[in-house]
Amino acid sequence: MTSNNKVPRVPSRSWNDLEGIGLAIRQRVAVESLKEPSSIDLASLFEADLKWLLGYEYQIKHLPSDVEAMTLCKSKQIILSHETYDSLGDESSSGYGRARFTVAHEICHIAVHAKYLRESTSLRGESSGIRLNRSFLKPYEDPEIQANAFAARFLMPTFQVEMLLREGATINEIAEVFGVSYEAACYRVNSMKKK
Repeated sequence: MTSNNKVPRVPSRSWNDLEGIGLAIRQRVAVESLKEPSSIDLASLFEADLKWLLGYEYQIKHLPSDVEAMTLCKSKQIILSHETYDSLGDESSSGYGRARFTVAHEICHIAVHAKYLRESTSLRGESSGIRLNRSFLKPYEDPEIQANAFAARFLMPTFQVEMLLREGATINEIAEVFGVSYEAACYRVNSMKKK
């Protein structure tokens, strides 16, 4: 259900800027993941590093069935659904890649958007799970689109994807190396080819 509440407009950022922020975070918590194409341990980052790195706590709660996670900037919390949390640490789970993408997406809201989301008066019921109107936003001013772009680049850094492609890796192999879904890897590779 869309409400009259509006998604806050955030300053535009290039995809390269967002990737730079993601690489800086990886440098601080998982520098070894930058040496060769590999999956960053998001479960550890989420459980052990979230508080000291970004000043946020996490909770696991029952959320509406169509809500996997939410970031509450005013109370400095990320809330994950039980299913998302369980999948995050279970590589054999069919939701593993999606859970990782979801957590990376929420990290962007903290690292890039917290100031704007915290100051927004349009999020009075921020924990209610209501849908917010975004039809007035340009895509590059939409925090959700930026968070998706960040998540893709945080989990699959451009230089590492390019390296794998030069070596002849398939989409399935790229998805496996980075611990993402086939769909996320496919979208990432296709968006890089459009450049």
